[in-house]
Amino acid sequence: MLLGAAEDAYRSFGGTLRGWIRRRVADDATADDLLQTVLLRVHERQGQLDDRERLAPWVFRIARNVVADHHRGARPMLALDDADPTATAIEPDEPDELAGLALWLAWQIDTLPEHYRDALRRTELQGQTMAEAAAALGLSVSGTKSRVQRGRALLAGKLRRCCEVELDHAGRPVDYRALPGGCADC
Repeated sequence: MLLGAAEDAYRSFGGTLRGWIRRRVADDATADDLLQTVLLRVHERQGQLDDRERLAPWVFRIARNVVADHHRGARPMLALDDADPTATAIEPDEPDELAGLALWLAWQIDTLPEHYRDALRRTELQGQTMAEAAAALGLSVSGTKSRVQRGRALLAGKLRRCCEVELDHAGRPVDYRALPGGCADC
């Protein structure tokens, strides 16, 4: 049985968190295992959470650490002499501040028409490929891609009405600022 912060985390954004983890690991079973590890750590460390309003960034920070630990444990260790001095560092994941924006977007998916909502949930939140989502929805891959693109466009419109978002060179959000009136109307 889940208690306290772990239960709040799971009820509020368990699917989003699982999808976030799934996009960073090789398979569903690993994602499920890591989600359980995250929830266990949230439960064990809930006394460290000072402000319940900061639950999302706190949980996502724990999730990033769990995923990093997983990859660190799976990676073969190289002697320093064998290391490639020209190798680049892995790009960091979204900062804690963006976790709240990610949760808002996940909640906004629930407000979309069912056909867009289902396609986006499967691809964006559950980490399914377009082909997997198409098979589950009984659609062609191109039909699924269209639904995902249209759903994303609807979400982008909602986001532009309430926030100013700064994107990096690859189109990923790096910062955001709520516009006057905030996201209450979205």
